[in-house]
Amino acid sequence: MSKNRFLFLLAALRFDDASTRDERKETDPLAGISPVLIKLVTNSQSNYTCGQYTKIDAMLVPFRGRCKFRIYKQNKPAKYELKVLVLCDAQTHYFVNGFIHSGKTKEPNPNKLYVPTLTVLSLIEPIANSNRRITADNWFSEIELLEQLKLEGLT
Repeated sequence: MSKNRFLFLLAALRFDDASTRDERKETDPLAGISPVLIKLVTNSQSNYTCGQYTKIDAMLVPFRGRCKFRIYKQNKPAKYELKVLVLCDAQTHYFVNGFIHSGKTKEPNPNKLYVPTLTVLSLIEPIANSNRRITADNWFSEIELLEQLKLEGLT
């Protein structure tokens, strides 16, 4: 594909209705790409069943666009990044569930759980009560998270 063709397609390709985006941004900071992300997660979960071992981790994706939740890392080659939290199969590295971290959430937290615990609980919904094992790094090492995973039938 030529550069001019790519630039034309890039300028013409839209995934949402720009006329209603401002209204949707009040409730969803990812209003411009939410439909595509939801479709990606839905298709991933309907076409793949993960194995016994899964992993949860944060990915930093280089991003130079404008948004209020991009992260600035001075010592990285890509200075601006988006934080994507994902649940993957540990052996095949296939994407099972994920979302872009867009800052503070306005979701109710009646049990006063820590942010990493809430993150993991939202990611494990497709594999809850399946006796799978989850591996994660030290950001997700809270006692309350382990207790919640035990209630969800996971280790």
